[in-house]
Amino acid sequence: MGLLTSFIETAQLNEDLFNKSKELTLSILDASNKDEVIGAVQNDFTKSFNINNCQLNFYSNSEIDNIEKETGMSFHKGAIHCGSFSSEKMEFLFEDSKVESAAIAVLVNKTEIGLLKLGSYERTRYLGDEDTTFIEYIRDILEKKFQSIDSLNA
Repeated sequence: MGLLTSFIETAQLNEDLFNKSKELTLSILDASNKDEVIGAVQNDFTKSFNINNCQLNFYSNSEIDNIEKETGMSFHKGAIHCGSFSSEKMEFLFEDSKVESAAIAVLVNKTEIGLLKLGSYERTRYLGDEDTTFIEYIRDILEKKFQSIDSLNA
């Protein structure tokens, strides 16, 4: 009976994640400009996914160079970083001393580089060995949405 119970619990967790992902995706698609997309992402991750600190920020190449120098991390297109990093890195990236672990996805929007930063106050929330499929999925949706917004404004 334990195996069946475990299977049902996993199915319920997967359904919950799917529904939250669907709502996030629809919020992104419904947004009509960059600020609305950023607001939807930060709001949904914070409220629906219980992320302690969610930020979607955009930087110039020189700003990214500075962030890379300060953190020792590479933020090239497609990069994803997960784990518990030093408190100095967390403070620099999130400006929040309570963040102890993070998942960070890099996206490119024309001449800007975006960092989707998910920060947790739990040191073990993002250990660095988890599957990154979900954050890759959201990153890809965001890149397409920003391309769509840019082409409408061109």
